[in-house]
Amino acid sequence: MDAQNNKNLNLFISLVTLLSLFVPFILFVLNASEEIKVQSIIIFGIIAIASIISSVIYFFYQSYRNISLGLENNKKEMLEIKRSLNYKELFNNMDVRIKVLEKLLDRKSKKGQIDPRIIWIIVMLILLYLFLKSMGILP
Repeated sequence: MDAQNNKNLNLFISLVTLLSLFVPFILFVLNASEEIKVQSIIIFGIIAIASIISSVIYFFYQSYRNISLGLENNKKEMLEIKRSLNYKELFNNMDVRIKVLEKLLDRKSKKGQIDPRIIWIIVMLILLYLFLKSMGILP
C-alpha cells in the first residue's frame, strides 16, 4: 500500500510542477512584447529541458535504489534460508547418528540375554507338570 501511495504522490508532484511551468509561461507569452517573447521562450526552453533531464535522472535513481534494496533483501533472505537448511541438515545427520548408535546398543545388549517370555513358559510348564503329578495323572 505504501508503494502505491508513493507513486500517487510522485504523479501529483509531477503534474503540479508541469502546471506551475506552463501556466505562467503561457500567460507571460500572451501579455509580453515581441522583444521579451523571444528571450522568455529561450529561458522557458532551458527550464523545461533542465526539468525533464532532472526528472529522468530522478526516475533512474529511484529505480536503481529500489532494485538495489530488493537485491539486498533477497541476499538476506537467501542467507537465512541457507542457514536454516544447514541446521536441518545438521539435525538430520545427528538424528541418523543417534539411530545408528541406538541400533548398535540394542544389538550389543541383546547378546547373551534370554527372553523373559521363554522363562515364563518354562516356569508354567514346570508348574503344570507338578500339578499333574500331584493329581496322580503323571507318574
